[in-house]
Amino acid sequence: MSIGKKITLLIVGISLVLLVVSFFVLNSFKSGIAQGVYEETKAAMSLKVEDRVNAKLDAGISNAVAIANDANIAKSLEKKDRELAIKTVKSISDKYRSETGYKNAKVHIHDKYVKSFLRNWKPEKFGDDLTSFRHTIKKVKATKKSLYAIEVGNAGLTIRGLTPIVKDDNYLGSLEFMLGFDSIVKQFSTEKENLLILMDDKLAHLAKLADTSKKVSNYILSQKGFDEKFFKAAQKINMSEMLEKGFVLDDNYFYTYATIKDFEDNSAGIYLLGKERASIEKAVIGASNIINTALIMIIILIVVLAVTIIVAIRKVVITPLKNINDSLSLFFSFLNRETDKA
Repeated sequence: MSIGKKITLLIVGISLVLLVVSFFVLNSFKSGIAQGVYEETKAAMSLKVEDRVNAKLDAGISNAVAIANDANIAKSLEKKDRELAIKTVKSISDKYRSETGYKNAKVHIHDKYVKSFLRNWKPEKFGDDLTSFRHTIKKVKATKKSLYAIEVGNAGLTIRGLTPIVKDDNYLGSLEFMLGFDSIVKQFSTEKENLLILMDDKLAHLAKLADTSKKVSNYILSQKGFDEKFFKAAQKINMSEMLEKGFVLDDNYFYTYATIKDFEDNSAGIYLLGKERASIEKAVIGASNIINTALIMIIILIVVLAVTIIVAIRKVVITPLKNINDSLSLFFSFLNRETDKA
């Protein structure tokens, strides 16, 4: 076999090896793209729900402090005058309804014995002892400081802002401003995403008014408005797998979650987040197309380089060597008198 053919075969062999290596390397990147997109989507959705819940928590405590600053609130507790409390809170609620986005502001006032003094949405119910399950109220009483938290109540998980009511350094009770999650759920819905507020069923004994028939795995739905299609699909997912991996997929949705923490940093449930799988796959396909384009460009580059090297070697090395070889052959033939050429 001539030296030219040997060099050509060597270059072709090296090129094939490079092509195979490039194919496997880029395909490994390609397989990691989907995982990367899923992880990024999980992080973005988790951050979004946490930011929106934190904004609600801030609103809860701000409103609680503002309402508690009305002198009649402290006076009603001091004098045990529920009618004054009802009148005062109604006036404030009416103002909220006409001038803010809070159309049904829920205000709960508790006395210094941690008993219900006034629920503005159900004024006829009062005097019940809250010490057994309303730990945030006991915390406010102990510290005499405002706080916000997500806590289980009769209706399930609720966003609460609480503040102490103190007069002349005497603790008279506390006031809380309560918020639901429905506005956050609607925000996600307008962005073509889904959110389910799910309470751990271990806390069901505290949520006496919650509809325990609406469950996803061992979690109870803790919201009014929700997407029925997404809810039914979520009931079929492998919850253990999602909690372990951080996300799961079915034919229609991408699911992920963030943990709901109470004021003592204990888990009270999860925010189950969802997005149409098709929208996620668009990002995966887009990134995969970039890898495919890169692979095609590498193949073309390797082929062009291989051909260029072969042609260059033939012109620069093999052809001159052949000419030298022919000249030497003629020279030695002359010396051996095998030719009469000079």
